[in-house]
Amino acid sequence: MMILAYPFLFIAELLISALAVLLSPILALLYVTRDSHPYCSAPGPREYLRGWLHLFSTHDDGIDALWFKGLYDDRAPVGWPEKARAGSWWAKYVLRVLWIVRNSAYGFAHYTLGFERVGAYSTKILAQRGVWDTNTTNWLVRVDTNAQGKKAFQVRAQIFFIRTRYLRINLGWKLDWAAERVQIATHINPFRKWEA
Repeated sequence: MMILAYPFLFIAELLISALAVLLSPILALLYVTRDSHPYCSAPGPREYLRGWLHLFSTHDDGIDALWFKGLYDDRAPVGWPEKARAGSWWAKYVLRVLWIVRNSAYGFAHYTLGFERVGAYSTKILAQRGVWDTNTTNWLVRVDTNAQGKKAFQVRAQIFFIRTRYLRINLGWKLDWAAERVQIATHINPFRKWEA
């Protein structure tokens, strides 16, 4: 059962993520530009890490995401996406490193540690309050059962403790995503600040 395996998968995901962060300066050099990639759903032409190494990045975007079409300009250092789009090798390299660190090992979390929901599956909400990603305290505790009878859980919460400061938690699998395969989540951040 996936639920009982979670503590071991959690540790594995943390170790692989730490390895991705440590290796990010080297990984950022090991990219290819191509039209598609077996470990990434973002269509090209895009920059991806070579072969299975893309598992150290995210499964749904290339490693050029911080300058590609300006979609994430607000998540990069000011002015760096423009430098990368203008052709700066250094800016592209730095932004690749930052992207790998930001999304460390999402590919492993999705493809090797993920939960399969192909076909019919059932959802049981055990507890819920409020709406996710709003400026109020909210939480969700959910269990999904797939067609093979395997179960996975999600504990997601935003708990405000001082005005706009809050604790953000997302543990288990990202069951709130509408996807046939969802990645494992190991996110606990007590340093979040709500900005509308």
